[in-house]
Amino acid sequence: MIEFEFEFQYAKAKLPILRQVGGGIPLGRCVVLCGGSGCGKSTLLRCINGLIPQFYEGELKGFCRLNGQDTAGLRIGEIGELAASVFQDPRSQFFTVNSSNEVAFSLENHGLPQDEIRRRVDEAFRIFHLERLKDRNVYALSSGERQLISILSAWAMDTDIFLLDEPTANLDFAATQQLKEILLALKTQGKTLLLSEHRLYYLADITDEFGVMADGEIKGKYTGKGVLGGAETDTFSAHARPCGDHRAGERAAAENRADGLAVSDVRYTYGRKAGDIMALPDGFDTVIARAARPSPAASASAFPSPGPS
Repeated sequence: MIEFEFEFQYAKAKLPILRQVGGGIPLGRCVVLCGGSGCGKSTLLRCINGLIPQFYEGELKGFCRLNGQDTAGLRIGEIGELAASVFQDPRSQFFTVNSSNEVAFSLENHGLPQDEIRRRVDEAFRIFHLERLKDRNVYALSSGERQLISILSAWAMDTDIFLLDEPTANLDFAATQQLKEILLALKTQGKTLLLSEHRLYYLADITDEFGVMADGEIKGKYTGKGVLGGAETDTFSAHARPCGDHRAGERAAAENRADGLAVSDVRYTYGRKAGDIMALPDGFDTVIARAARPSPAASASAFPSPGPS
């Protein structure tokens, strides 16, 4: 379970980005934070996974408990053992260049026996039917395939909570659909999922509750069933992007664009500069649970604070 209440203002910012945002997400539920850029949804995830205050400076008030354990005073790696984090660009959290070694990395970092590591790595690729991604160069994979490797690395570590910050930001439609299938499988296994997203069309039939954020607060709360063709569709669409299948719309938009610049076979490599952070320190890895549990029955809102629903 995720329990939290936060206020946060970034250093040198004039106003708080989070204003008494609180909630509780039971084990096995999927909650999606949505809203415009700068509304505070990514900041809320950073408060939960410990990047705030350990990597982002500012004034933080409040608390977070992950499965009953208070995260105050825990190191990034210790929080990572309680809750997985997957970011927009998974390359920011890769530690190796080989996909199988990447899935094994956190297991080795925690001192598991080699036989157990091999078993978990093989099982991760097998369970999700991704054997084709074994022993591949992670930097030769597509953005969608890299996200899948991040999820496998997380799954192998066997914890309960999974945090995703705009995981489809760099994915095309096909990769987004594949990610959807993986998220469905995780939820079926009883994982707790908390996402921040702009793209919502792939999440309507996965999500138990949408929380619409604006001005650092939860302004609206909507059930997944209510949004998916239900009574809440119109009011939800007034606050967030609709949840319909966007494939046809994306294709039509591309076909109607005027001719402009066409580029092909272009490659560019950024040079490394002194001080570049190639990976987060202190074992900040992606870890999620593996034990299968039934999804809980519908319950009260994850966001009990007042707001329209």
